[in-house]
This record gives sequence, C-alpha cells and structure tokens, in this order.
Amino acid sequence: MFSKRVNGLRIDKLSSDYLTVQSSTYLWANPTSFEASALYKSGNTYFYFASHESGWDPNDNVYCTATSLSGPWSDWALFAPSGTKTYSSQTAGVVEVNGTVMYSNPSSPEIRQASKQTLLLTKIRYMGDRWVSTNLMRSTYVWLPLTISGTTATLNNKVNWVLNSNSWSSGPSETTPEAEASTNTFSGGAKVIACSGCSGSKSIGYIGGSPGGKLIFPNISSSVATTTTIRIHYTNADASQRYSSVVVNGVSHVVAFIPTPDDDTPGAATLTVPLNSGSANTVVFEAYNGGWAPNIDRLMVPVS
Repeated sequence: MFSKRVNGLRIDKLSSDYLTVQSSTYLWANPTSFEASALYKSGNTYFYFASHESGWDPNDNVYCTATSLSGPWSDWALFAPSGTKTYSSQTAGVVEVNGTVMYSNPSSPEIRQASKQTLLLTKIRYMGDRWVSTNLMRSTYVWLPLTISGTTATLNNKVNWVLNSNSWSSGPSETTPEAEASTNTFSGGAKVIACSGCSGSKSIGYIGGSPGGKLIFPNISSSVATTTTIRIHYTNADASQRYSSVVVNGVSHVVAFIPTPDDDTPGAATLTVPLNSGSANTVVFEAYNGGWAPNIDRLMVPVS
C-alpha cells in the first residue's frame, strides 16, 4: 500500500521475496490526493484508512471498505467527527490487540463457572501521527480505541482509557497533585515560577542543573497497591529533550521530556510504576547526569 504523486493511492502485489512489484491490485481514481494509508480486515471486510494531503497539518481522515483488495471499494467516509481533524492526527496504523483476560475474582456466575476463568480479548487501536513541522522532535503519536461494527469504523477521543474484555472504557478517575503545593518540598534552587498555561498558573522550575534542584511529592495516593501509569504535565522550551531522574518510592527512572511550544504551554509525559496502597507514595524529580529537568506543572495519578 502506498501513494505516488503521479499515480495516486494504490495497492500492489509484491513478489515472493518482497523486493519487486509483481502486479497492480487496485488504483484509486487519479488524482486522489490521499496518503498515509493503513489496512485492517474484520471478518470478510477490508477497511482501508487514509489521510488527505494537507502538508504537515492534520485533516479529517477517511476510510473505505471492500470484500476484496482488488475492489470494488466503497466511497470514502469519515471515521472521526467532522472538523476534529482526526483529533489532530494523521493515520499511521491500525493495530489489533489479541489476548486473554484472566479474572482472579470473577463477578458473574458465567465467568465463575469457566474452568480457566478467562475471556478472549480482541480489540482494535488506531495510532496517529501528530506532526510538528517546526520541530520534528515535538511530533508525537496518539493511541485511541477504534470501533468496527459491520462495515462502519468509528473513532472516539479519550484522554485515557482502559482495555477490558468486552469494550473500551474510560480510565479511572485521577488525583491532580500540583507541583507548587505547600505539602511538597523544593530544594537546591528549585522554585515556583509563573506559567500562564499551567494549572494554577504556576509550575516548579530550576530542577536539576549544577545546583541540584529537587522537587518532592511526599504524599501521592493510590487506593490499591498496583502498577499504574502516571501522567506528568511539564514545560520544556528548549529545542531538544530534557531528562530527569524520577524516583518513585525509592526506585529511579530516567524520563525524557520532549520540547513543548514554550514555557507556558504544558505537554504530557507518562511513567508506569508500582504504587503502594495509601497516601505515603513519594515521587521525586531531580537531575539526570547533572542536566536540567523540565519545569513541572502537576501529576495526574489514577485513584485506583
């Protein structure tokens, strides 16, 4: 699957060694002005996803369906709401997640009666590119749940989400501890600075560096002992990434923080770590190899 500016979007059959094109399978009407294609098969139906050509800027991506790669293919249709520009992304891939979910304490009688207490899991994820032409290091991916029903594909936007046995669901509620909270500790030159786009219009800057600035969140809460993903809101106005040693309950992790548009527009990084039950979890931001860490706005921590 590929696109050529002269011949448009197309599907070709490769030779057995994948090194040459053996024959043309399908060529959309030229000029098609589509690119960034991805293919997914559900039952006997092929779903072909593609983006319009709009340079580095996102657009409302589309899809079509067929029961054969050689067509006929249906008309193009939107799979995300019109005007969302596919949630500011361009199609990069569609991935099927296959596996088995085991329930240690199943809730329904049907599952309790199953000898292995397992359910088959098959779900589909959309991956989109979020390009930033002025600094490609700022380009990121977004992963979103994709729903296939018959010959219809639907993409919904979620800040966070959970993959379970029968559906996609919203992620758990979160606490949002502020970096500048009076319960936190700042040392070695780390201090409160103004940040117009940050929560509370403040963040903690001057972490790391030669003074060894440090920010400590001493009382992060979790209702259960679990491995979970913390989101870190931060700013980094440099042209390249900054690094921080993030120490969670005494265990150090090196986290890279890619550039943000400026020091007033937060980005988000993630870190998956074990948390203990209760409110005595600690999260510390400090220098990595003597460099400057980003400015920290707040954390987003799942309650459960």
